[in-house]
Parts: sequence; structure tokens; C-alpha cells
Amino acid sequence: MIAAGLDIGTNTILMVIAEVHEDGSYTVLHDEHAIPRLGQGVDAAGAISDEAVERALGVLTEYRAILDGAGSPPTLCVGTSALRDASNRDSVVERLGAVINAPIWVIDGSAEAELTFVGTVGTHTPEAVVIDIGGGSTECVKGAFGKIASSTSLNIGALRLAERFLGNRPASPDMIRAMVDAINAELEQHLPWLHHAGVDTYAVAGTPVALASLSLGLERYDRTALEGYRLRYAEVEQHANHLLSLGIDALRSLPGISVNRADILPAGAQLLAQAMKFMDLDHVTVSTQGLRFGIMRVAAAETT
Repeated sequence: MIAAGLDIGTNTILMVIAEVHEDGSYTVLHDEHAIPRLGQGVDAAGAISDEAVERALGVLTEYRAILDGAGSPPTLCVGTSALRDASNRDSVVERLGAVINAPIWVIDGSAEAELTFVGTVGTHTPEAVVIDIGGGSTECVKGAFGKIASSTSLNIGALRLAERFLGNRPASPDMIRAMVDAINAELEQHLPWLHHAGVDTYAVAGTPVALASLSLGLERYDRTALEGYRLRYAEVEQHANHLLSLGIDALRSLPGISVNRADILPAGAQLLAQAMKFMDLDHVTVSTQGLRFGIMRVAAAETT
């Protein structure tokens, strides 16, 4: 059967449509990515702006056409950090849902972590950790064979950190120090169970994918090349330091990196570097899958 999962995030809106087979495997038919930055300014203002809603509506209009072209398969839509935090989330959800013609479920951080885990490693993988660096939050989850042992959602992400700490570029030493201190405070307070975890770790979402793309020298997104790439701590640290030294124009001219992601990538890279240092990781395995794939699996299961 065909099913779809749609992830309305703080920075991105992602959709996967796949044919799900009886054994649980699947064949991807469409994998769509857009960066409308729905959560721009939410950390400071507490609400989603009309301009951000209009950008998201444009993306969802395109996605609705793709869904219709695929035969209008069962579709599950979820909203994450920006919609969780926004004071006007009900009205925004109503407007977005009317365009995509499907209910949008705003899930908490725990549910987001669990769906991301299943979407990344499935139900047949031995003990593993998944780190999902989003725009507004970061989900960390540990489990095995689809069963969750521990999960935590941190209220920091690439967009939120960039807006809080990186107002001017290149970033000054004081700005970087303040951001690193904030990241480490979150890690130490909320993730003691991940300190020196010693478990195979997967990194998902735009930050690790973009860093892997830089390491590989890709000119454009290549899911086959990126999936499973072993991103070493030394690479992440080097990328983070270099990205933080660049001005906005230089960031936006990076090969293979969307101009809509470039300005927040330095913050995401530093967040991943600090998380890997905290966990004493030599490398993480990059996954291009994550939450939308977990949502798609649920959509398929609910209609069988």
C-alpha cells in the first residue's frame, strides 16, 4: 500500500510518500524538502508570523498537488517545536490543515523522539541512539528493535540557537562561547543517560546531512551518497569552527547548501559537535530519514 508522512517543523516542511510492503520494507516514491522557516522569530515573539504562515501555505499547496497526483494516499501530518511553542498555534494549524486537506497533530517532544527513532532505524536494529537536530528542538532517543529505552527533547535547535546567539556574522568569540555554554548546560541537565553512552549513534535532519554534503563535496542533494555516511567528530568540529568564521554571503555561497539553511548551519554544527563531545563519539552515522519516515509507517499501519 502507499502511505505518506508529513513533518511540519520549525525550519523545514518535509514529506515522504512510499509504497509500504507486507514485510515492513518500503520503496520511496516521493521525498520532498522545503525550508519555509515557519518558526522564524517564535523564540522571541512567542507566535508564528503571518509571513511565515504564508510561506508554509505555499509549500503545502505544492505538497497537496503531489499527494493528489499519487492518488491521495493515507497521510499523517505532524507539527513539532514551532507549533508546540506558538501562542497562535490553533489558528495556524487550522489554516495549514485546510490547505493540505488533512488534520495536523501537534506532537510533544517525547512522541517526536520515538517516531524519529523508528523512522531512522526501524524495528530490527539492535541498541542505538538517534539524535535529531531540528530548527527549534533536538530529540535524543535510545532504544533497540523499535522499543524505546530513554528519550529526551531539548528546547534548543539550529534556528533557535542562531536567533539567540548569532545575531552578527562572522560570530565573535563571546557569541560562540555563550552558545556553547548554553548547549552544554542543556546536555548536562537533561542527558546524563547519554554521557559516554558507547552505543551506535545516528544523526538525522538538515544539520548532519549538510555537514556530510560538505565533507563529500556534493553540489546537490544526493540521498544515496549521504545515507549511512560516517561523519567523524574531527570533521564536525572542523566544519563548525569554519562555518562560525564566515559571513552571511560566504555561508550562502557554500556548494550544495540551501541558502535558506546556510545562516543557521553554524549553530547546528556546533550543537552536533558538543553533543558528540559529550557522548565521547568518534563518529555518527548520517541518516536522511527520521521523523517523516516514522510518521509514514504509522499512516500505513493505521490503514491496514
